[in-house]
Amino acid sequence: MKKRFFVKFLKYSSLVLFLVGCQNDLYRFNSKFNLPKISSESPIVLVVIDAKVQSNFLEIENLKKTLEYTKIPYKTNLVDGFNLNPQIPKTIKVLSLQQTIGLTDASIDSITNFVAKGGILHIPKMVRDPRMAFLMGLKPEAKLETNTTAKGFYFNKPVFPDKMGLVHDYVDPFIGLDKDNFKDNIHVLVSAANDKDYPVLLENMVGDGKVILINTSFNLLKNMRGFLFSSLI
Repeated sequence: MKKRFFVKFLKYSSLVLFLVGCQNDLYRFNSKFNLPKISSESPIVLVVIDAKVQSNFLEIENLKKTLEYTKIPYKTNLVDGFNLNPQIPKTIKVLSLQQTIGLTDASIDSITNFVAKGGILHIPKMVRDPRMAFLMGLKPEAKLETNTTAKGFYFNKPVFPDKMGLVHDYVDPFIGLDKDNFKDNIHVLVSAANDKDYPVLLENMVGDGKVILINTSFNLLKNMRGFLFSSLI
């Protein structure tokens, strides 16, 4: 019962973050608010950061803000540090990473094992790493063709409570992988508003775990914090 209540609370929290954040970027973490304290409990989310990719820092900060706001305990690790010791602590339930090119094969194997045993791998941006094809739900023969026209959000599943069928317009195209690259058994949670076949947020089951991919090339900014957070849970 407590677990169901906690999950429901997180879903409603993400809905608030998304809806308010989409209204002219009114949702802000600035001096008017007290900064939330990071939980002192054992972390359940691990965010792996590639320090060589500066463009991802803003998105990572937005993700960290949502975790702090909802008091979900997390920790961060740099790619170089993760490569030195790719063992994922047993308390970690979700591993989030933006880039994989800097990861060693041993690190990729550790992540695959983590997912197969029931963990959640969260990829908030499309990656073109052939070692990740299986985890991302790509076909072996995928040509990695890019869709340059799909944009906007159509919620096929209730990512937010009672919001299945919600449409949210967004001006920028996703510039992600076209639907033909993916296997037929992936679960598409969110499609493009102007192309229902294009997977924006997808889920790929691997063993006892799953991989969550946001199929886009652009950074999810402050007004998309709720969507970014909801993809974690």
